[in-house]
Amino acid sequence: MKLPTTQLSKYLIVVLLSLIFFSFIQFTTDFGDPDAFYHAKIIKMMQRDPIVSEFPYTQFSTLKDIYTDHHFFYHLTQLPLSYIFNPLMTVKVFNVLINTLFIFVFYWFLVKRKIPLRWLLLTIIFLSTPFIFRLSLIKANALALIFLLILIHFIFKSFETKTWLNCFYVFMFSCFFVLSYGGWIIIWPIIFLLFISQLISRQLNLKKTIGLTISLLLGLILGIIIHPYFPNNLIFFKQQIFDIGLINFQDQINVGTEWYQTTFREMISSLRIILVFTIIAFVLNVLNYKKTKTQTIFFFLVMLFFTFFTIKSRRYVEYLVPFAVLFIGQSFKQNISLLTEFYSESKIYFFKIPYIIASIILGTLLLVNIILSYSFLWINLNKFPFSFYQSAGNFITTVIPNQSTVFHTAWDEWPALFYYTDNLYFIGGLDPTFSYLFNPDKHILWQDIADGKIIKNIDQIIPTEFNSNFIVASKRYYDLINQLQTYDNISLIFEDQNSLVYVIKE
Repeated sequence: MKLPTTQLSKYLIVVLLSLIFFSFIQFTTDFGDPDAFYHAKIIKMMQRDPIVSEFPYTQFSTLKDIYTDHHFFYHLTQLPLSYIFNPLMTVKVFNVLINTLFIFVFYWFLVKRKIPLRWLLLTIIFLSTPFIFRLSLIKANALALIFLLILIHFIFKSFETKTWLNCFYVFMFSCFFVLSYGGWIIIWPIIFLLFISQLISRQLNLKKTIGLTISLLLGLILGIIIHPYFPNNLIFFKQQIFDIGLINFQDQINVGTEWYQTTFREMISSLRIILVFTIIAFVLNVLNYKKTKTQTIFFFLVMLFFTFFTIKSRRYVEYLVPFAVLFIGQSFKQNISLLTEFYSESKIYFFKIPYIIASIILGTLLLVNIILSYSFLWINLNKFPFSFYQSAGNFITTVIPNQSTVFHTAWDEWPALFYYTDNLYFIGGLDPTFSYLFNPDKHILWQDIADGKIIKNIDQIIPTEFNSNFIVASKRYYDLINQLQTYDNISLIFEDQNSLVYVIKE
């Protein structure tokens, strides 16, 4: 049966395939990252009040005083779903929908930019498993990419038309970008690279560039000011963007896995398919360099920019992959005649060899690559079951007085404990940098106790320094657990497969 070929039908096919693909990935009761519990709890709290104004749940963290829901619009758009599903299922269902919307917008962007071989480019996206992994975590990654693509589309559009209406669209979407995602600052280097691209191609439109820059700046400023958490968001964004995103204290403290470096070997291994097409695209541009256009240079520079940042912190692969694919697509568009000539000559050559055998070998290698990559992806997206810390959270909610502080062994245990408790406080969460900035010495003390480096007077240090008589210890922290068992006034009151709960008797 031949499928219809209208543009609408192609959009519908893209949406349908994306829904099936991302639904399959999320068809579990597990998460790939503990932050999912935080997002689910915030949505649950927003059912009572859309603006979570008080946040005492991390007592030894800057969040206690300057908490900002930097994913405000991301959370707000999930509220309708939360009245149909429980919060944990809500974030999963929304992840499927927002990822599908991203693929739709990406395809729409390719159509609007008249980039050819769109199905090939979408295939490359889906075969880039580090990108799919980041996209499938319960985070606002897909929403951020949607806003970026829309902004870039209207930026390009403004240079192609005489109307200034596109500057208004840039203003409007940049405002929404701030309300949706804490990493909105990423748009500034992209605008700068557009300016550099125009200089290189000698196609600078200074008047439009200045107008777009002003529109973008005003939109970002408005987004910051009308943000429900203004003016606390000013301090929060400083810590989120500069202290966590740029400076990063990984030399002093243990930060999240996503913030550590990616080696060249890891990058080449995990992105080998996209690397092959990137090399082809680069060679095409070298062979036809006189016809290189501003957009091709722009996507190339943005790709290089995010390559550098991906080496610095592996999380930036979520930006690297789509911009690398856009560079590939734009290069194919610009050099379509060279591609056609190469295809014609290679077809003649392949007819002279057992091309069927070669196709079988290449197809088998690709299939094995897909199976291995997605097996790895599936394992890493199913590390944290819905029941993670549920028993411990339910237990301490019933035995610990309200507004008491609970000592726990790591910052990444906090989201699940936060979700499964009501009106209890903890040491820190979301990111260790917030605790480190609050009090560096106390943060180091917290981690030294958890790591078993403090071997004396734990029964006095925890109540005195952290105002807590209750300890939730992950079973990963063997040294601490062994030490706690030596104290007569520290008693084990609960145990499950993940954790132990102790009380320090006065």
